[in-house]
Amino acid sequence: MTHTDTPALEVEGLTRIFGPRKALDRVDFELPAGAFLSIFGPNGAGKTTLLRTLTTLQSPSSGTAKVLGLDVVKDAVELRGRIGLISHNALLYPDLSAEENLLFFSEMYGVEDPESRVKELLDSVELLHRRFDLVRTFSRGMLQRLSIARACSTVPMCSSSTSPTRVSTRTPWTSSTTSSRRSARSIRSSWSATTSARASSCAATP
Repeated sequence: MTHTDTPALEVEGLTRIFGPRKALDRVDFELPAGAFLSIFGPNGAGKTTLLRTLTTLQSPSSGTAKVLGLDVVKDAVELRGRIGLISHNALLYPDLSAEENLLFFSEMYGVEDPESRVKELLDSVELLHRRFDLVRTFSRGMLQRLSIARACSTVPMCSSSTSPTRVSTRTPWTSSTTSSRRSARSIRSSWSATTSARASSCAATP
């Protein structure tokens, strides 16, 4: 199986138990590369539990899940450098600046030339002029845009979002605001070229 043939998601018998309650009960599905998956359900249906499991934030009680061919338990460290998560929580450090936050995540995952990457991302989400400002001073819309930049800091090949709930192998899309949509489109343009080059390289490498 080549890199491009590898499904984005492979879930088999996935179960997560909290005490007497089963949040996930033998979930099975497969998502091909390049596809979108939207998950709908009432509160408590297990949507967030599923995404937390797929993004390595918690381990399943039983069953298996693979993202981009990597097991969410056995290959968790490697997988975290290849996916992006956009949650209701911005997952940013409020007492660091926008630039410091993105530099932290970029350097943690070994992004090449992190300073240039951070500048590119901040410009894409229209926050370059606020790069030295503390995140705790940002509005909700600005936090959403910076969260998109954070999720894209590693040029992820798969992204997950809980607002609304979506797992995507193309573009993180988390906000209904015009500014956030424009930011996501801007990132998508540069992201598409980068991920295409990466996919070609991976497909050519045994």
